[in-house]
This record gives sequence, C-alpha cells and structure tokens, in this order.
Amino acid sequence: MATPTLKVPVSVLIPAKNEEQNLPACLASLERAAEVFVVDSYSSDRSVEIATAAGAKVVQLGFLDGRAGYIYGRLLSQYEYQIGVKLFELRQFGGQLNVAAPAEPSPVPPPLPSPRSTSSMVSSRGN
Repeated sequence: MATPTLKVPVSVLIPAKNEEQNLPACLASLERAAEVFVVDSYSSDRSVEIATAAGAKVVQLGFLDGRAGYIYGRLLSQYEYQIGVKLFELRQFGGQLNVAAPAEPSPVPPPLPSPRSTSSMVSSRGN
C-alpha cells in the first residue's frame, strides 16, 4: 500500500479569469497544499472545469483586479497561513510553484547577550 502524501497546512488563493492555459500546471504544482481556492471572475473558458477536476474549491466573484479575489479567499480559508498566487507572475517564471514542508525546522537562534552595564543609556533630561 502506498504511503499517503502529507498535506502542508496552508490555503492557496488563486484569483482567475480565463486562465485555462495556466491553471493545469499551477494546480499540479500545488498538490501538497491542504486547501486550494480558485476565486474565479466568471470565466468564459474552461477555467472552472479545470480547477474543479484538480480538486480546487471554486468560488465565483466578479472583480476588477486580483486583490478582491485574495480578500474573499482569505475569508473562506480554514488555515492560518495563506499563499496568494498571481498567474501572471507564474507565466513569467516558467509556471511552477512548489509547496513543500521543510525537511527539518530551522534552529532557533540563541538569545542576545544581556548588556553588561547600563552606563551607556541616554537620558532624555539632558543631565
């Protein structure tokens, strides 16, 4: 039996309108994300069909720019962390976005040393 892939506890928000050319590669690279929302602005192409087939949650919202899509998606998401994806920028960088959990947590840096003396403090009264 295959080991199930662990999901990264993050919500991914993708505002989209007529993005059938770009959604398949984007959604495929997000398979490890626990939750993916495509906030669609009433696309006339196959964007909704593609997103639904990939397992994304699709909501419809007419918007003029992506900011409204991000805000609406944040209201619906169930995870503390959200990632906003701009499909335009993905096209510029080869269409790949990979969500992966780090192999090991980063070490916590040591605390800063305590000051040795308070003689370097500045008085606000000028004396």
